[in-house]
Amino acid sequence: MKDIDKSTITNTFEVEILTPTHIGGAGENHWQKGIDFIAKDSKTWILDFNKLCKVIPVDKITLAFTRADRNITIESLIGNLNIESVSNKNFNFPNPSGSELKRHIFNGMNGKPYIPGSSIKGAIASVLMNHFSKKTDFEKFRDPNTKLLGGADNSIMRYFQFTDVCFEGTVLKNTKIFNLHNNSGDWIGGWKHNRETNQNFNSEFTTTYESLAPKDKSTMMLSFKMKAIEQLYFSQNKTPEKNIPPSHTKSWLINKPMAELCSIINKHTLSFLDKEIKFYLKYKFDDNSESAYEELLKLKEEANNLDSSKSCILRLAAGSGFHSITGDWQYEDYVNTGVHGNGKRKYKSRKLAFQTDSKGSRVFQPMGFIKLTLLDEETKLKRQQAETLKKERDAQDAVEKVRAEAERLENQRIAKEEAKKPKMYDGLPTKNLEVDAEVIESGKPNKVKIFVKGYEEKKFEMVDSASQPKGFICRVSLVMEKGRIVRVSFKVPK
Repeated sequence: MKDIDKSTITNTFEVEILTPTHIGGAGENHWQKGIDFIAKDSKTWILDFNKLCKVIPVDKITLAFTRADRNITIESLIGNLNIESVSNKNFNFPNPSGSELKRHIFNGMNGKPYIPGSSIKGAIASVLMNHFSKKTDFEKFRDPNTKLLGGADNSIMRYFQFTDVCFEGTVLKNTKIFNLHNNSGDWIGGWKHNRETNQNFNSEFTTTYESLAPKDKSTMMLSFKMKAIEQLYFSQNKTPEKNIPPSHTKSWLINKPMAELCSIINKHTLSFLDKEIKFYLKYKFDDNSESAYEELLKLKEEANNLDSSKSCILRLAAGSGFHSITGDWQYEDYVNTGVHGNGKRKYKSRKLAFQTDSKGSRVFQPMGFIKLTLLDEETKLKRQQAETLKKERDAQDAVEKVRAEAERLENQRIAKEEAKKPKMYDGLPTKNLEVDAEVIESGKPNKVKIFVKGYEEKKFEMVDSASQPKGFICRVSLVMEKGRIVRVSFKVPK
């Protein structure tokens, strides 16, 4: 914990991705098949338009983009070109389904994928809604969010600040919708294929997401405006009523809320997982849905084993589902969620990421689970030292690369210079033999000396050449008559 000017308490958290986590941007930024990406050599390649234009005529690329000619595609234009030379990245992902890849958002400053602090803040706000709903008669509220946490002027979330969390890379993950469908009056589990749901799994009707990968880690800073809270409740100046947070939040805000936050989040997640596990226990029907059920059990086990005073599991982003997004205060279980006016079950679908493991079996995971762990000062210091050491090593590596490149270029220059120097031929001269020569008298014809052992002091006319400056080095072929060199014929400069 760090005290900044005694007005703000700031904690540093490690953020670990537990299950594939995707946060998308605007739809027009998603990658389109045949335009932004192609699948080749068991990989998915993200193409670089600028690189493409250097090797493929722009008019042909335009034809491919507009699909004006069905026979011309980006893939056909690339043909046997080195795919890496016209791409800016690739994924070890053999064949994305669908016509697009849903991109994860990237930081405009450093170009890294990230979780916005606002996303974590929103997810925690949903958890706090659930927490405070148990402390007040919330069912009477027409606007639960405003009544439980406060509105634009008095929200308790105004006193918390979350930094963005940047990561190093992303992966591609296929997702499938697990859905309930009516089978002769009974609701049973199935897989959604376009508008139809049945119990036959089909990997064609899936959606591919660019996601943060499980086990990836980064850090986040969470700040609480302690001084502002003190001034809000204890200042001699009267605070306008509209700026006072809901009364049921006061004791929590003034009694070190940061110390209780992880416990509140983890308790909420365990409750959610219990209800989700019961949902799958009732509706799972094949090995694939069994896999999703087992992954939920693993998450629950991990959450149970955490020290909830400083660590917790939180869910956010794509695939979170209705219950996570709304704070999960409306239902005591997910099996009995009621029906819509048209007779369909409420909140009956789940989006699951899946991949094939080393044994050829599909492994399904719920999306968007991350782990937050409060870092103590000793751990932070060690990590800062390790990061500083890494930066120093990276800087040394960069200097070494520059030095090595300069040395390579210098050696290359020397080699070129050496290659230009004439080399003595120490053998028997024969007709049309190519040897080195140097112009010693400019003119037409030039007169040269040839670098053949025993002929160093002789000069010969060089035909088939314009006048060249004295000292000009070139390759010539020997013209011989009756075993004697009579002249030479110019071939190429050296």
